[in-house]
Amino acid sequence: MTVERPRAFADLWEARGTPRPPTTMANPLGGARADDRPLTPDEVAATTGVDRGGGIHLSPDGSEVAFAWDRDGAREIYSAPIMGDRIIQLTDLDGRSAAPRWSPDGRWIAFARDVAGVRSLWVVDRDGEHAREVTADDPPHGSVSLSAQGIPLWSADTASPALAAAKIDHVPGSASWSPDGSTIAFTTRARGTTKIALAHVRDGRVAGVEVIDATPFEDSEPIWRPDGRGVVYRRREHGKVTAHRVFTVSHADDAVLDVPGWVFAPQVGADSETIIAVLVDRHGADVVVRPKGAVAVARITRTASATGQ
Repeated sequence: MTVERPRAFADLWEARGTPRPPTTMANPLGGARADDRPLTPDEVAATTGVDRGGGIHLSPDGSEVAFAWDRDGAREIYSAPIMGDRIIQLTDLDGRSAAPRWSPDGRWIAFARDVAGVRSLWVVDRDGEHAREVTADDPPHGSVSLSAQGIPLWSADTASPALAAAKIDHVPGSASWSPDGSTIAFTTRARGTTKIALAHVRDGRVAGVEVIDATPFEDSEPIWRPDGRGVVYRRREHGKVTAHRVFTVSHADDAVLDVPGWVFAPQVGADSETIIAVLVDRHGADVVVRPKGAVAVARITRTASATGQ
């Protein structure tokens, strides 16, 4: 399928009408609005906006984030610079698109598409010019596939989870290798609640496991900092879910994204300090960013504005 390449323009969502195509939107970054009332799990589940189940994904160079968003009622794939002023709609398909994953070379985004309960694997190029289903005759075939959870996996990503599963007792889908390949970070339930653990690998064997267990809270879904010094993970406490980081040597732990609401799918920028995630609060589910050295959290998407709330 061929999709017309979006043209950049600056246009307020609140404007009554415009002849310009709606595939590229103005994206004035602004702070996440505070609301101290805790969300219940049912309220989180009912919140519309950016898909948090399939997660978001940073491009290999760390400059763009890909995500699925039901901005106009149909869930499509979008991308946006993590520090910029526009959002690009990459797909315009029937059904529901989810779980975008960048290819290792940054040229393609793989995603899952669901039509009438049937899930298939698709790819779209970085500019949104070409989207097609992956079949046996397509060039990307063999380099990308769907995992058991329906999440696209590029060939460069498949070895680590498989090896980790054979070595450690982890929550499925939670294991990831450190950049230097020496340590696996994963979520474990070995002590009755979810905790972050680190498995140190030597000569193909697990030489030891450390469980990060300094608090009574539920910690899960670790993702490595690019510098390999530590991991960022989700913590559930007191009616909210925040993003924390812990360093592998000192075990020093602190919050990196602590705002009212529930944080999903945290990602770490190329500088190892910028944090990107999906924030679900009373204004919707949006992609947010906390730049390196910043205190304020900015919204990349604005579901409430997009839907006229």
